[in-house]
Parts: sequence; C-alpha cells; structure tokens
Amino acid sequence: MSKPPCVMLVAAEASGDALGAELAAALKRRLGRVRFVGGFVGSPPMNILAGAVSESEGELSVATVAGRVVLPAVEAALVRQLSLESVLLGVRPEDLSVDHDGDLAATVSLIESMGRLQHVTCRLADGHLISVQGAEHVALDVGDHIALSVCGPLHLFDPVTERRLS
Repeated sequence: MSKPPCVMLVAAEASGDALGAELAAALKRRLGRVRFVGGFVGSPPMNILAGAVSESEGELSVATVAGRVVLPAVEAALVRQLSLESVLLGVRPEDLSVDHDGDLAATVSLIESMGRLQHVTCRLADGHLISVQGAEHVALDVGDHIALSVCGPLHLFDPVTERRLS
C-alpha cells in the first residue's frame, strides 16, 4: 500500500479556517487518501494536552500532566463510543481561566499585556508551555504557581492519528 500524499495548508487571514476546510474537503474528494500535517501558524496557538481516560463516579475525565479535566457529556459519550484509553485535549487560550479552585496546575512564565487582553504563557510540570488569554489578570507575576479551569469548549483528537474526533 502506497503512502497518501502529504499536504500542509496555511491560511493567514480571518477566513482561513473556512477556506482551508473547503480546500481540505476538496482534496479528500479528489485524491481519496490525504494526510494533512502541520500545526496552527497564528498566535496564540491551541493548547494540546495528552492524557489517559478514566472513569470515576460516572464522570469520564482525562488525567493530564497539569491535572484532571472532566469531559462534558457529549465528549464523554464520544470517548466511550470509540473505547479510547487516551486522547489529546485541545483547549483554546481564551477557553482557559485563572481560577483558585481550578484543577490544572501551572507556573506563569510570561505575561504579555495587549491592551484589554492579556496573554499569559504558563509552564506545566513536564516543561510543556500553554497559553491563557483573557481580560487583564490581577496580581500575576512571572514564577507564580496558579490553577486553571477550562471555561469553554474542549476539542478532542486521536492520540495516534491526531485527527479531530467528532
């Protein structure tokens, strides 16, 4: 069996997601098997956390190096349906928040003030960097140990193929 063509799409404008998705779909229709590679080129990129799936008291969660993330019902049902033991969690920077009661542990590495928004780069226990974007965070300093919560949608990816699960 021959390897499928390998394609990387880069779209550097606001409509890039829609245009890229249409082009990817057209390539799949025309070529059949296609392997898409690459990562997000913009800033800040989506945070990707690998973890093992576990169930406790009826809740499905993912244990990452930063802590435990409880999966919402729809994502939990998908993981159960696919019988996955591990997943890659995608969380956009604006869907993480600094929260004293949060389940994810990180250390502040960089704070970038962008007017009304602030980008906070955090280091996890394994050295992996993640980004948090939101309104100005009060009293954060480089070196602070903070807790984070997921406050928006999670995006699930297969840990082997890295394809988005849906």
